This record gives sequence, C-alpha cells and structure tokens, in this order.
Amino acid sequence: MYTIIDLFDLNHTIAKDLFTEKKYPWEVLPEIGDFIVKLGNTLSEDEFDHPSENVWIAKDATVFPSAYINGPCIIDHGAEIRQCAFIRGNALVGKKAVVGNSCELKNAVLFDNVQVPHFNYVGDSILGYKSHMGAGSITSNVKSDNNGFAVNSELLSAGTKDAAYIALRIALIMQIYGKERPPIIFDESLCQLDDKRLSKVMELLSTFCEEGIQVIFFTSHKREAKYCEDANIGYNLISL
Repeated sequence: MYTIIDLFDLNHTIAKDLFTEKKYPWEVLPEIGDFIVKLGNTLSEDEFDHPSENVWIAKDATVFPSAYINGPCIIDHGAEIRQCAFIRGNALVGKKAVVGNSCELKNAVLFDNVQVPHFNYVGDSILGYKSHMGAGSITSNVKSDNNGFAVNSELLSAGTKDAAYIALRIALIMQIYGKERPPIIFDESLCQLDDKRLSKVMELLSTFCEEGIQVIFFTSHKREAKYCEDANIGYNLISL
C-alpha cells in the first residue's frame, strides 16, 4: 500500500510538518485546521497579509474580488484564487497553485504548483506537487487503502438493490466475455427502479445495442418500450 513517502514530495509544501509521524495521507485530514492556525501565527507579516481571523494570504498571491475565503486558510506565495472560488475553511494552497473559476475547497492541502482549474470540488483531500485536476472533476472522502467496505443491504431500497445487481451483472459479463457480444436478458429486472434509475439503466443499455449487443427484456410493464420511443431507440415488441 502506498504511503505518504511514496506519494508526495514533502519539499514542495509549506505543510511538511503536518505529515511528520504519519504513514498514510488520510491520517492528516483531522489535523489540517489546527495545523493551519498554528503555522499561520508564525508567518512573517512582511510576506503575508492577515485580512481576517485565521486567514493568511501571501502578498504576492492573486485573489480575485469575487473569491470567498473562510479560515483557517493559508494562501502561499504566487498562488492564484480566481473568480468565484469558494474556500470553506481548513484549506492550504501551495506556492504558485491555481484555484480556478467556481472551484470549492474544504479541508484540503494543495502542494506547490497544483492546478484546480475550474468547476472542481476538492474536499478532505491531499493533492501532491504539480497535480492537475480535469475541469469539473471531484475528489472527496476517498481512502485508497485497497480494503473493501460492506454496505448493509437491509438499509437499501428494493430499487437500489436491483440497480446494484444490474451493475454487477453487466460488470461480470464484460469481465468474462471481453470483446465478445453475448445477448443480455432481463426478466422483470427493472420493475422496481424509479424513473430516474430506469432512465440511466436504459441509457447504458442503449449504448450496448449500438455496439451490436442484443438486449432482451421479459416484462409485464410498458416503461421500457416508452423509454425507447421517447429516446427514438429502435426495438422489437413481442406480446405473449
């Protein structure tokens, strides 16, 4: 399993001491806020402005007027906080890092030269030196420790269980058959899905049809046919 030393170059963050005596990245998350306050109070007034409680911004950083910054927060030298960025607190932005248009940060450390360009959400996360997030992508509450997790199925609705079962069936088919194209048969498999889930499943299955995979439904309902009609998807209806 990858450790902090494997993943990050600690020479490229003002938060190096935050990672001392820690093995995995998620271990630092509960301590980010307190660390920022402690570090902020040691920063030079010649180099950092202190515009509000627990907020420190390097004098050579660029912060657009429409950005919102809540403490605890440190914006390091040369960083850019662009239009409508929303920093909710417990955020440390490294040297020359970019927090772009309409991005949101919460309980996160951005190493130097990180780019979070626009429409990103970064929560409970550590982004290493020169990381670049694609526009609109999200990272939050993900712990990459290679351990699975269990969900009590009794807490799930019947529709959610069916949706999970369908996803597992499709994944199994793709794993077993690879590039082959076996037909996929559903026997009242979609009857307990709500309209939103049904639409998503049908949208996915329609892409399979475009790839030459035959999809067969046995059903006493008309929703599947109606979806095909509304989406202008060709189908054959056989009444028994």
